[in-house]
Amino acid sequence: MWLLLSKARANYLLSASGSWVERFKGRHNIVSRAISGKSGIVDSSVTDEWKERTLPALLKYFSPKNIFYADETGLFYKLMPSYSLNVRGETCTGGKKGKERLTFLVACNMDGSEKLKLVVIGRFANPRCFKGVKSLPVTYLANKRAWMTGKIFSDWVLQLDRKFSSQSRKVLLIVDNCAAHPKLTGLKSITLAFFPPNTTSVLQPCDQGIIYNFKCKYRQRMVEHIIDSYDRKKEPGINVLVAIRYAFAAWRDVSPTVIMKCFRKSGFIAEEETMDDDDDMPLAQMIENMRDEIPLARLRTITNTDTSFNDIPPAEENETITEAKNDSDIVADILGTNNDDDCQSSEDEIYLDDLPVVSKNEAIDCLHKIRTYFESNAHVEETVFKKNIGY
Repeated sequence: MWLLLSKARANYLLSASGSWVERFKGRHNIVSRAISGKSGIVDSSVTDEWKERTLPALLKYFSPKNIFYADETGLFYKLMPSYSLNVRGETCTGGKKGKERLTFLVACNMDGSEKLKLVVIGRFANPRCFKGVKSLPVTYLANKRAWMTGKIFSDWVLQLDRKFSSQSRKVLLIVDNCAAHPKLTGLKSITLAFFPPNTTSVLQPCDQGIIYNFKCKYRQRMVEHIIDSYDRKKEPGINVLVAIRYAFAAWRDVSPTVIMKCFRKSGFIAEEETMDDDDDMPLAQMIENMRDEIPLARLRTITNTDTSFNDIPPAEENETITEAKNDSDIVADILGTNNDDDCQSSEDEIYLDDLPVVSKNEAIDCLHKIRTYFESNAHVEETVFKKNIGY
């Protein structure tokens, strides 16, 4: 009898409904959480020491507009979102996931008033899509592994130091503590500081939402580009040049509000900052700011599941994007046989169309046509035009 009762009880528990499970979780305060990655190895004593002593000592010598932070991130620029709306019962399949990667160096100041020019690192110095291109809205560099190296970082900091020197500015630049960020001497305008090791997920502002916002805006533009291409019956070729255009626009559209809040979340609080700027902000303005910070919020009204463009693939976040040399690389450096930066190949893939050569007169004629179009279509927003050209 006892055995039969035990089996009956076990069958009842195993056949419990979903609502019963949800009520059980609610009663016992059980929630579903992703397993911690980077944040699981953070030493709280190290972060507390940084926030309470080291960081305040640095901030008191610089104004918020002269406090900058820089970080790298990898971007699979052809990778489509993992989710899509689909009719119930139909199979939702996709093609091969694009793993072509670019590395981006993003940098901005504490009050969000200045975002530095993006540095983009690819695998080829002269990809075919650059044919005819004389200038880019970003700084494009290349090496065989498309990652940040100590030389690239050093050259970038030295160039930045010369820029700030010409502006008579004293700047604090804080970066991650890794092999690709060497300590530099002889800087005139930049004070270079480093975060403690293994504290990326807690202390670094870009990891608090700046990079996430940048990638969401990029993927939104990429999907809009693909949809628009199909509407116009054209192949949506996405190459390095197209990715650079949309990345430039996405970085431009990351709002100062997002940047300021991410810095604050990381412990960057100026001494004169006594209250939150949102405390005396009108409700209408606060709602408008939220739309800037969450560009895909409108899409979530379509479905109550988190299946929009803001899914950042784990493989992208875990991709190696900074120089990590093994024993063979070190030996090659000593012998002078390391040709990692030798990436002069002009072919990275076959593109559908080369960039057309446009003369000066043709460009002026196009500008006249654009002006006429806007004059006769006052209801068309300028952002629609910018979206279609990638800026």
